[in-house]
Amino acid sequence: MSGVSLSYVNLVSEDIVALSRFYSDLFDLEELPDFRSEMYVALDLDGVMFGFSPPEVYDLLNIVPWRDGKGATQFMTFEVNSTRSEEHTSEL
Repeated sequence: MSGVSLSYVNLVSEDIVALSRFYSDLFDLEELPDFRSEMYVALDLDGVMFGFSPPEVYDLLNIVPWRDGKGATQFMTFEVNSTRSEEHTSEL
């Protein structure tokens, strides 16, 4: 077992309510109401939190916005049970 799991997948959108509703309807996903705020809507994707955030999240998380083919429109969070030794790390 790798000791790594995917915890969150987040999409950035101008309309997080409409986009989350689209995915909820498409895949029959339940919203996680305890996580809902003006800045976040989350759906339960079989134990992975499928989240939606507005563009303001770029500044909050210090993420480069998507422009001219660079930056991000989505991000993922992984949980790691232990650190890997130097011999197993590599540059991305």
